[in-house]
Amino acid sequence: MGRALLGAALLPAAACELRLPIGRLPADVGPDGSRSTCSTPLVADALALGERHVCVLRDGVVRCWGDGDAGQRGDDASGVVPTPVPVQSTATFDALAAGGFATCARTTAGALLCFGDNFMGGLADGTSQNSATPVLTSVTPAGFALGVGTVYAFDGAGALTVWGDDGYGALGLGTTTFGAVRTETPAPGVVAAQLAPGSRHTCLLDTLGVARCAGEGVSGAIGQSATTRVVTFELVDTTTRYRAIDAGFERTCAIRMDGGLDCWGLNDPTFAVGAPLYVRAPLRLGTDADFERIAVGFGHLCALRDGGRLVCLGEGDAGQLGRPPGDSDVFVEVTPGVRYREVDAGRDVTCAIRSADDVVVCFGDNGTGQLGRTGPGTHVPTDVCLVP
Repeated sequence: MGRALLGAALLPAAACELRLPIGRLPADVGPDGSRSTCSTPLVADALALGERHVCVLRDGVVRCWGDGDAGQRGDDASGVVPTPVPVQSTATFDALAAGGFATCARTTAGALLCFGDNFMGGLADGTSQNSATPVLTSVTPAGFALGVGTVYAFDGAGALTVWGDDGYGALGLGTTTFGAVRTETPAPGVVAAQLAPGSRHTCLLDTLGVARCAGEGVSGAIGQSATTRVVTFELVDTTTRYRAIDAGFERTCAIRMDGGLDCWGLNDPTFAVGAPLYVRAPLRLGTDADFERIAVGFGHLCALRDGGRLVCLGEGDAGQLGRPPGDSDVFVEVTPGVRYREVDAGRDVTCAIRSADDVVVCFGDNGTGQLGRTGPGTHVPTDVCLVP
């Protein structure tokens, strides 16, 4: 949830109907013999999931699908659009992030444009008016990410600028006057190299891989013993260094330098058997040391392991674990024999980019068209189509 992405121009969108258990092309047949039924599958360099929408980037063009009531797809239509549509902008983009009900994209000239929900100032234009038309911010970020109503951007030196919903102190501004921050505001004393905004908290890694978090402390998602809000970015651990981090609903997970996985925060659904409900410090999950990427959703988390094996655990009632509906407290591989290079998790849905052909697959809930097609949800990784 809320990760930044790289480069993408796509063809006219069309619905993709599920006719077989799919998730592969003829060149990437899985053990079940399934193949894609798309005439032209959607390919992407990167993807980003908000709460109920999905966006991808390829060859400088951003396309989105799913819910658009706040304008988070960046197109003129309202409501649900279950097929990829281009953002209404003539700019060429090279990076992308989504979170909550908003999306931001960076142009090749370095400017950051945002669109969607603006109730708490997420568009940094001084108003509370939502916009489906991309709004220009004042930052030229090296990296950026979105939480639920929050936006974070850092420059080439790691200096952090924030705006949006500071109701839980997650912007790390050091103030106890909580509310909307409607313009770009420097976060004091922070150097950022990676960002991981969650629902009520945000964590980051500095250039040395040290984790710091700010925001709501009730669930332990900020990695502190404190159960109240922490309004500045505080150290999570003084000894452990990480190379990747992500956050979701009251939970944070990070990959250690040795490839091991730590998580902290709400342990319901269970990510650590036998651990308390609120895990207030990093807890290593098992002894495996082959984790490459991590994506934390609202009740589930997925990861890429050793060469792109996709695994998921947590809440799975909508099929977002890539298996028949049901929760799992252990990682289960989604499609054995198939490798992926990107993964992101939203609310009850997971999407990934397949390594063999750059095709986007999604699985889980489809209540707002998040799977990029019409019809019911599915636990089977399903190709998103440009042409069915």
